[in-house]
Amino acid sequence: SLHALQDDMRWWLTASDHQVKMVLLSKFDHRLQQIIIERWEEDTQTRPGATTTRRAAASGAVRPVLRHEKARRRGSSGRRLHRAIGP
Repeated sequence: SLHALQDDMRWWLTASDHQVKMVLLSKFDHRLQQIIIERWEEDTQTRPGATTTRRAAASGAVRPVLRHEKARRRGSSGRRLHRAIGP
């Protein structure tokens, strides 16, 4: 499942001691004839609207962020459908 792949992505980022900089996930759904590709990167965790303190900046807290997602499938007419999210 895509959820299991995302769990694996978190493991790779953490187990590598944050040496892995980007993870690509690819999932094919046979029933929907759809492929999903996600690009994940780590980003420093901040509190929205809050001032970042020296302590918070020094802690280096990071979290995975979905930078790009593409889903592509073949429609019933054989025509390819495409959807993209992200930059």
